[in-house]
Amino acid sequence: MSLVGTYVQMADTFWYEDPVIYNDDIFICFDDDDPPELVYKSDGKHSTKQEQLETAIDILNNNDIKFKDLKLNVHSGRMYPPDYTTMHDSISFFFTLMGPIDTKYKNLKHDGRFAYKKDIPGEGVFYGGW
Repeated sequence: MSLVGTYVQMADTFWYEDPVIYNDDIFICFDDDDPPELVYKSDGKHSTKQEQLETAIDILNNNDIKFKDLKLNVHSGRMYPPDYTTMHDSISFFFTLMGPIDTKYKNLKHDGRFAYKKDIPGEGVFYGGW
């Protein structure tokens, strides 16, 4: 549970509050006390940790997400945006975000958008300023 807002500066230069980037099989979420997290559907397919890592790298690269320090988090059941109604067997990785995310071709849910960091009310965790 987040105690403060998480704000991510995207390639359009706006700051997005608590964004989730998703499609049918993956999502990327941001939290105030964990690194950015990539979650993807495994749906019961057994794979080695190396195959899981390669899949995560491919997903991030194919979505033009600049990253480093990819680290396996968990294999668990997760619900997916936009409606969060169905549980799927999933694998997740934490990573360090190394650049802005292009929002032009991605589904994006968020709780607010700000043109300037100084306009964001209160405290928060910030990813941006590249």
